[in-house]
Amino acid sequence: MQTPKNESYNHQLVQLKSERELTVPTLSKLTGISENTIKSWLAKPESVKYRNLCRYEYLFIKSRILFKTCIGSENQRLESTHLVVLIESTLASLKNKILQNERVDQDCLDMINHSLDAIELISNRLNDLVPYDTDELAQYHQLGKVLDDFSDLKDKRNELSLMDEHYLLFDSPLKRLGERNES
Repeated sequence: MQTPKNESYNHQLVQLKSERELTVPTLSKLTGISENTIKSWLAKPESVKYRNLCRYEYLFIKSRILFKTCIGSENQRLESTHLVVLIESTLASLKNKILQNERVDQDCLDMINHSLDAIELISNRLNDLVPYDTDELAQYHQLGKVLDDFSDLKDKRNELSLMDEHYLLFDSPLKRLGERNES
């Protein structure tokens, strides 16, 4: 059964940890998330240390566990293939219902939600398979330098849209000014 978007995924993390027989240090090592953060997600809801685990964070953790605990490329391909088959069968089922003018029932909606989760898992895996290249890292580094040079923008860094950041990095007079100062 799919968890509603506003509901926490903490209980699913507890279940995943138990099923895979993982410790907090192992979870931390597999995901790159601090042990204290993981402990806060595993804490009881009434605990002061409890933190809500959202869907995105849970799927990120799940993808790391699925793919980093699979030994060998064959097992990793099998895990990926399983997720792709889930998505394909869901889309085929939905297509048939639409073509036959059938009502989309709750089971079909649940399958769609599971497929969306599978897409998120695959997307997280792609970030591991296709690491950032040096040009992309240099662009992010340059963007950070440009934003840090302007303290009034630095305070608003989280409010900037991707297009704003692209403009600052590539097209703005501020960037050209920075290029002249470096010369």
